[in-house]
Amino acid sequence: MQIQFKGHTYHLAVGNLTIPILGDVILSTMHLDSNPLYSIYLIVIGISGGFVVLCYVSLRFIKQKSSQEW
Repeated sequence: MQIQFKGHTYHLAVGNLTIPILGDVILSTMHLDSNPLYSIYLIVIGISGGFVVLCYVSLRFIKQKSSQEW
């Protein structure tokens, strides 16, 4: 998010008036400029880990037919 906002000027239209807002002001208002967003990494790791566990459980407990049974 910092790459998209930092250094850009955004224009906010209020009626007939247009107010320019710096991206740095948006970052400081949302408190995104002080701490890195480690929660995104935790979410991605959690989803990936859950997918791996689901694949393991599926392959472990679903009975497979052998090629000689048909």
